Amino acid sequence: MSAVPRMLAYIHPDGPATPGTITIIGDGTTISLEDIVFGEVYVCSGQSNMELSVLATLNATKEIAAAGTHGPNLRVMQVALESSYFNVSVPQTNLSVSIPWGHPAPPVNTSSTSGHTTAENGVVSVDISSMSGMCYYYGIEMTQRHKDMPVGMIASSWGGTVSGCTVVFCSLQTHATVHLCL
Repeated sequence: MSAVPRMLAYIHPDGPATPGTITIIGDGTTISLEDIVFGEVYVCSGQSNMELSVLATLNATKEIAAAGTHGPNLRVMQVALESSYFNVSVPQTNLSVSIPWGHPAPPVNTSSTSGHTTAENGVVSVDISSMSGMCYYYGIEMTQRHKDMPVGMIASSWGGTVSGCTVVFCSLQTHATVHLCL
């Protein structure tokens, strides 16, 4: 049994996305989560091509300025690059984030290019400048294809890591050309 209390709940979505509030009550503590929807969640993981930020992509200034125009169903989050995550061999239960879960929005303070968040009526808006460009643009495409479906994008990539960290060694041995390099 884990020393950390955990909770598991199965909640079935009902119809098109309508943001709501979930309230959790227990042991004298009440937690309210606002702007909650149920939909698709994609985890974007990889190396430098996945880590490349929106700020480093073609037409970055235009794309960042338009970040809030892709509808209310897109949400994003980015896991921070922490040295303690390198060579982790067990699932993690607590992660640091460089971009918290929220709706894409242009930067609040244009003199800086990342890390700004704002909250209004329970809706969190986040600056996507440092977000994985590939992950963010895929999220936009998914919200355009599935207009009534909420889409969540979680970016968790680390450029410059050894590919062996993300590939099962035994599966590489079955490919003759790769086997020669091992």
